[in-house]
Amino acid sequence: MLFTVDNGEVCERRTRQRRTSPKAEFYRNTVVPQQSFSHPTMSTKRLLTVITLLLLLLPHQISASSCQFPGEIQGVWARQAVTGALGSLAPTSSLRAQGVTYSMVTIENARISGWGECAAKHNHRYILAERSRIGGPACHRCFHILVVSPNVVVATSQRDGGCYPTMDDAHRSCPETINHHHHEYIRDSQAPERETHRSKDEIRAEMERVRRVTEQIMLYKVKSNWGDESIAEVECPISGVFTFTYERGGVVGSHSRGIGGRGERGREAMCPHPTSEMSNCPYGFGLNLLYRDCAYGQPDQQTLQCLGGWRGAGGLHYMAVLDTSVKSSAGDTRPKYRCGVYHEETLTGRIHLAFSRDSTCETELYSPTEGYERYQLTSVPAPPLPHAVSSRPHCRFPHSLQGHWTTVMLDHDTLVFKDQRNLKRYTAVCVDDVGDGEHFIVFTRTHCGDSNYNCLWLKRRSANILEYMLGLYPNETLDSSLCDADKFGAQTSWNTVAKSELEGPTQCPLLGSFVGELPDAPGYCARLHSHCHKPDAMTYVVTDCADVTNAYEQRDYLCIGEWTEGDKIYGLTYRPDTHTHECFVGVKTEQGKVFIKEAGSVNGICGRGVRPEIMGMELVQEAECKSVEVSNTPGGDGAPSTSLPPSHRSTRHPPPPHGRPPWQRPQQQHDTITKSWKPITASPRWRTAGSDGGISLVSAACSVVPLMCCLLSLLLLQRTDYWTASIT
Repeated sequence: MLFTVDNGEVCERRTRQRRTSPKAEFYRNTVVPQQSFSHPTMSTKRLLTVITLLLLLLPHQISASSCQFPGEIQGVWARQAVTGALGSLAPTSSLRAQGVTYSMVTIENARISGWGECAAKHNHRYILAERSRIGGPACHRCFHILVVSPNVVVATSQRDGGCYPTMDDAHRSCPETINHHHHEYIRDSQAPERETHRSKDEIRAEMERVRRVTEQIMLYKVKSNWGDESIAEVECPISGVFTFTYERGGVVGSHSRGIGGRGERGREAMCPHPTSEMSNCPYGFGLNLLYRDCAYGQPDQQTLQCLGGWRGAGGLHYMAVLDTSVKSSAGDTRPKYRCGVYHEETLTGRIHLAFSRDSTCETELYSPTEGYERYQLTSVPAPPLPHAVSSRPHCRFPHSLQGHWTTVMLDHDTLVFKDQRNLKRYTAVCVDDVGDGEHFIVFTRTHCGDSNYNCLWLKRRSANILEYMLGLYPNETLDSSLCDADKFGAQTSWNTVAKSELEGPTQCPLLGSFVGELPDAPGYCARLHSHCHKPDAMTYVVTDCADVTNAYEQRDYLCIGEWTEGDKIYGLTYRPDTHTHECFVGVKTEQGKVFIKEAGSVNGICGRGVRPEIMGMELVQEAECKSVEVSNTPGGDGAPSTSLPPSHRSTRHPPPPHGRPPWQRPQQQHDTITKSWKPITASPRWRTAGSDGGISLVSAACSVVPLMCCLLSLLLLQRTDYWTASIT
């Protein structure tokens, strides 16, 4: 519930809580006297007049507090500015390039250059407002912005780029997206029905329909505001060693004149024989291609850096790559970034891969077999298992661990997993069960064919969390001592994965509302509160210590599970806005103090050796969950508004213009290899009665001036048809 109005005490209480805000104090003392607010005959017109004046006087505060972009995507991104180039991945001297150029798009905390300021947000839909330079009404547009990888953002908007005078109008124009999603957690009782099988023609017809009315904008990372490496190393979606054939040319068929098509052209078999080779070896983040027996001449090599993979429009598997052969000089106008779709045949393992003609994911690209450039990949067979493995009695992993996890597939005798540190994919075959239910001697083979014997340690931390670790001393021959305790060193190499479908209810480690001042960032405070009506969700907000309404960023988390090691509590969470997992470690001292710190900056790793009581943030409990009614407005009704302790009070600080925020800057002393907190990324979701999260005028006003909240409350009581611009 957003707020309640029983009598004048609510308005008076909210006003007293925000006396630290000069503008709130000013409006509290200057607007219409309080006794007239509750008068039953007060006209709606009069209230609207007062509220309109307040909104006009406070445009900056409302827009600044309503939403921000995730800190992970703040920086400079490249967007294709000119389409129509005949780009090609395969080397050829006869290629005619019409020219692809890129424009730079800067994403700031609450603004995207050329698109406008962030005025409202719900999930992945953003309302951006661009103010008129001549004093006219603002231009509101709706964008569906999805972070599909650390290097790629997909933005979808209305194709005509129309402007709307209000957020409500812009909301109604929000673009339709087709199955454009990442992995989201579902519980067994909430599992959706399997999508009915659709033919290739049905999927293509649906994609063409959507492309006629929506525009998909691909953004490729150039530079991060945090000063991190511009391109993050991510594992290629296609992993292994393959031979391939290659074709280039227009899409043939009745659909060849669809959106982005250039008319019917014949296919050109450039490399018709399966003698060319492709692999992501030895480094998992790059594809190395060797073209052989091709029509254009001598064998040639090509290197593509993988930028990410995701499930996208039409349910297809998409991937983006960076062509390292394209020079930065003005004379090279070939597409630097490429987008493709791929599909693996279940029975044969053959992979079909197609790329678009430019840096978009739409131009002459409809399916893994219908694209401007087409590859057919055949996996190079792995050698048979050693006799020492195949001749031994059957070994099985525990039945309770079998199934799909985030980066692990566990069968009765085979474990397939990704090494998040080294970007390698392993297949481990069970050779011998040591007998304790956790340690197993396995034969491992990487996606590049490297193999050895090792010990695999499996540890079930909770119903939804599994950790695994390989021994530090692999051997080329089978050795019964591989699982000895001394083979695991300091036990600091755990890999953490979560169930793909969560089992049973989960709960966040901290229930209630907590506040603390950030280490090495005086004046900045963090609030952590669990959603009491939904104990598996929590929100983390960074604000000024002196003014909790001045929120810089916010993250929402889904708690996957927790476990205890010694005096430390580890918790694994999932962030819906960036589709990543984050691990935290906390400790509670004998004096009742609570400290918390991030336990790993690499997705899927809960680092050990972290000492939150020294390097972490101390939290002070403001309220217990039984007395908290959670709201997504910092300092609002749902988050307890207990005054900060004197040690947490300080002056107001403006947000830093460049680099990481102060609460993200590296600490002077490091006792672990983990980084400090990244910025909070999820924007506040304004909730109204009867909606599951939306943006309303009421919530925006209440977050700025408590008096305005009271005015709008009375208006809501008088007018049941109150307009709410909620995004659903």
